[in-house]
Amino acid sequence: FLDWRRHHTSFEHLAATGSVSFRTRTSAGEPVDAVATSVTWEFFPVLRLAPVLGRAFVADDEVVGRHRVVILSHAYWQQQFGGAPDVVGRTLDLNDERWQIVGVAPAGFNYPVGTSRQTDFYVPLAFSDAERSRDSGRAYFYSAIGRLRTDATLAIAM
Repeated sequence: FLDWRRHHTSFEHLAATGSVSFRTRTSAGEPVDAVATSVTWEFFPVLRLAPVLGRAFVADDEVVGRHRVVILSHAYWQQQFGGAPDVVGRTLDLNDERWQIVGVAPAGFNYPVGTSRQTDFYVPLAFSDAERSRDSGRAYFYSAIGRLRTDATLAIAM
């Protein structure tokens, strides 16, 4: 994906996505599992979506150590934060680490589209140095989405 993103010429943006689970706590402090979608910074621009509060991810959010930011789904924001308008800037404990809330996704948006599985929040897909190396020997299972440039055709992109 990283090579494809770096060398593409037919797309406005390319984004990779994956699934990840976290252990978090309810507003009452009870531990609970949460479902997240990990995404590269281009995810929201590819879909031409903007958060209703806060900001979308930026390239720096993909850097390990700077990646602990989260965009809440609209439903999770309503359920866990009561739709508080000041949620941006607050923190959320995910796997016993503090993550900063930087945005809230639009109402009704869920990814992957058409799935019955509700995504609680979106987190940056931060690639470690080993993951950026061709010699890591690991297999990765990400999905990729893209938006063609207006002057590109699907045949050329393939």
